Amino acid sequence: MIFMLANNNKKVIDKLAKHTLKNSGKKYIILGIAVFLSTFMLFSVFTLGITYLDMQKRQEIRLYGHDVDASLMNGYTGQQKHICEDFKNVISVGSTCYAGYPIKSEKSENLHYAFIYADPVFWNQQAIPARTSQKGRYPEKENELMVTKKALEDCGMAGLTVGDSLSLTYADLSGTKTKDFMISGIWEGYGPKDFYVSKAFLDTTGYKTERYGILYLKFQNFILSKGEQERLRQELNLSIRQSLSFSGYRGKSISILTGLIFISLVTCLLAYLLIYNILHLSVQGNIRYFGLLFTLGMTKKQLNRFLNLKIFWVGIFGISGGLFTALISSLFLIPAAAQALGLKAQQVVVTFHPGIFAGTICLAALTIYLGNKKPVKAAAEISPMEALKFQTVPAKTSRKKNTAGNPLWKMAWEQLTKDWKKTAVTLASFTLCLTVFLCLSTIVKGQSDFTSNFIDEDLVIQNNTQSYDNPREWKDVLTDTLIQEIESDPGVETVNPLLAATIIVPWEKDFADLWMKGINEFFMDEPYEKTLKDYKAHPENYYSFIQGINEREFDALNENLEDPVDREAFLKGECCILSSAYVLGETDVTGKKVTCRMDGKEKPHSFQIAAAVSDGSYSMHTAGGPVIVVCDRFLKENAENIHTIRLSVSYKKAFDETVENNIKQILDQTSKQNSFFLESKIENRKELKKAQGNMTGVGIGITCILALIGAMNYINTVSCSIQNRKVALAVMESIGMSKKQTDKMLILEGLLYAAASLGITGTLGVFIIYFVFQSVNYQGVPFSLPLMPAIAMALLVIALCVLVPPAAYRVITRRESIVERIHGFE
Repeated sequence: MIFMLANNNKKVIDKLAKHTLKNSGKKYIILGIAVFLSTFMLFSVFTLGITYLDMQKRQEIRLYGHDVDASLMNGYTGQQKHICEDFKNVISVGSTCYAGYPIKSEKSENLHYAFIYADPVFWNQQAIPARTSQKGRYPEKENELMVTKKALEDCGMAGLTVGDSLSLTYADLSGTKTKDFMISGIWEGYGPKDFYVSKAFLDTTGYKTERYGILYLKFQNFILSKGEQERLRQELNLSIRQSLSFSGYRGKSISILTGLIFISLVTCLLAYLLIYNILHLSVQGNIRYFGLLFTLGMTKKQLNRFLNLKIFWVGIFGISGGLFTALISSLFLIPAAAQALGLKAQQVVVTFHPGIFAGTICLAALTIYLGNKKPVKAAAEISPMEALKFQTVPAKTSRKKNTAGNPLWKMAWEQLTKDWKKTAVTLASFTLCLTVFLCLSTIVKGQSDFTSNFIDEDLVIQNNTQSYDNPREWKDVLTDTLIQEIESDPGVETVNPLLAATIIVPWEKDFADLWMKGINEFFMDEPYEKTLKDYKAHPENYYSFIQGINEREFDALNENLEDPVDREAFLKGECCILSSAYVLGETDVTGKKVTCRMDGKEKPHSFQIAAAVSDGSYSMHTAGGPVIVVCDRFLKENAENIHTIRLSVSYKKAFDETVENNIKQILDQTSKQNSFFLESKIENRKELKKAQGNMTGVGIGITCILALIGAMNYINTVSCSIQNRKVALAVMESIGMSKKQTDKMLILEGLLYAAASLGITGTLGVFIIYFVFQSVNYQGVPFSLPLMPAIAMALLVIALCVLVPPAAYRVITRRESIVERIHGFE
């Protein structure tokens, strides 16, 4: 290989590079767009990704009413508190303690709140992020309360303010009492709207932090490994009733970080493939031009400088433009898009960090360097003669030509297989973009799925009178007439009543003994021997309940059990499901017998425990006995004094506010409107949206940006490919191929790209999406792909692949005749 002697003409090379950029701007527009889009993509994804992560944390704060990372539940000792305070990376340890509950006020008989004492660390540090306002001060005297406006409204005293008094009847460990309280403060914010009391009041109730307290821990670092979590558990030496739980955000910090890093790496890889593909095609298209430069005396080193200088200027303008556009997009376009979808503009706050700017510039520059290195090296190492003979795609010969079939399909397939490397890069770039788009759409969809319960009911109507300690004081407010009136609404799909009757479970050596040991450990302050003696002598003092559910509710519950229950045996009343099984700890009681005597019946019944659940779906306030769930038909046939304690209503159309308002009007028209407690999925979704803030808007912003980038990426790739095949296409037209046939061949090529990219995304991409979704899914939302975004993505891909190739071909060749295009090869 022979080159001319080097000479010192850097200024000439620099001038030539600038002159080439200026006069051959069209050739570098695609390259500039590639750099611009890569920078735009990196900055946007990083900015919106951090914003999305910040909103995940904010959602958790607003849902639970505090900014903590771990909670030690069911009591704590002074030693355990000191261990938490001295543990590595713990920056604050706050605490609360249950102090009883209000039963009624002078104007409302049914209150669903609790008295809570919060220490200064919790109230002044950990709960502040969840509060929006506070008037007055935290209670100090025994008769002082900190309340919310919502709690005052439920008490029937919405007009009260700081300094006013209210009378409440409440219950603590010593019994039921009535007391006049003074409002020392009113707070507003997120989370439970309980009544906060003073330490002096707590001391009068009999509740102790050793059994009813909760410790809240806040860590300094975002990452908390499983090893550190386990070490904290071991140092605390938890009792059987205690539980240490980490917030979903903190407990899966490693998984969340892994998922975010994976998305970031995919984004960087997508940017690299985009720039490499464009540079590779651009260099290939100019190889013959470089050969002419060699013949005029340019050396290898000078060619490197010439090419790198052009890329440098393209990189400067592309990175600057991408940063500026991404900044404007994040500040204005994303909030505008979110507002158009129903979010308030002031809720949409995009998070920025100085490291994003530096990281984006470094990654974009590194991507340009890596994407430019190999094509420039290939251009510099080719000889002048090889350059003049160079063709963008090497000829591929075959011993036997198959003339069967549609020739346009064969030509389209051959075009994709001529250069597998280029095709693989294009497909990888396209598939990665589609995968990330669908992945983020799945994560965004998961936020709305978080509102559903296991039976997916729209409205739950609770019998408020069941909160009374004595079942004899319960009132049958959910009557058959009321149920029929609700069912008559044309928008109501089903109404599922939950029935209950009191039972007595006598002591027996097997299950009853295990159950009472768990109850004693969790809730009683006396030795088990004393509890056992009293239980054997007076089992009626430890009454509990048997609940009846219909077939639909059983099927929904059974689907969520790890080991499904025999349906036929359950409907016959041969087996039952045990509620509140958490008191048993790790003890498995499945298969054991539970014997009970129903209210008004002397003959006992025995059931085999087929399953045990620990959530609160069927928990009730009992005197210590277990709550069991059976078939409603069996309960009606074998028990007396049956009460309907809950109605689960589902609508024909989900989130139908008209139907819900009709039901509320029915309840308001009864004489017992204060005896109902409603749990609405519509209201829960509204509360969740308030807690999520601009999470939906940010997620929509990321997916929209990725959709745009994917479209531009494919347009750039197709444009470069057609630019380099311009001569070959002109030759085919010169020997008889019509414009219509050319367009059809290009469309078929696009369809092959679409089929391949969608196929890879639908197989390998789904596995990647599942991995990333489970990594960041600390809320336990079931995995499901969003149907509408997936369909829209597929249709958009097909439309792009059909419309872009012929459109790009027309734009590139619109001012050139066939002869001019063929001469372009010379």
